[in-house]
Amino acid sequence: MHARDIVTTFLYMKERSIIRFEQGIKSRQTLNNYRDHLKNFKNFAKFENYDSLIVQPVEQIQTMVEDYLIHIKENRHPNSVPILMLGVRL
Repeated sequence: MHARDIVTTFLYMKERSIIRFEQGIKSRQTLNNYRDHLKNFKNFAKFENYDSLIVQPVEQIQTMVEDYLIHIKENRHPNSVPILMLGVRL
């Protein structure tokens, strides 16, 4: 299998929502940080994948984000809260 075929296969395996998320981020380090933050939110919200998360009603997503914000405020240093929410906000 050629390298181009591997990249193409990988892109088809990625969820559309993540591809769009990643397109808005230029820096590799920022992308890695945002991915980690978003993954933490997805795990907290107990969703199997990102595409299943974004099809939820807006009100439900809003509640999940609020619950996640409460969770990180209770478990993390206050100065880290805005940073941990960056990937979720995007």
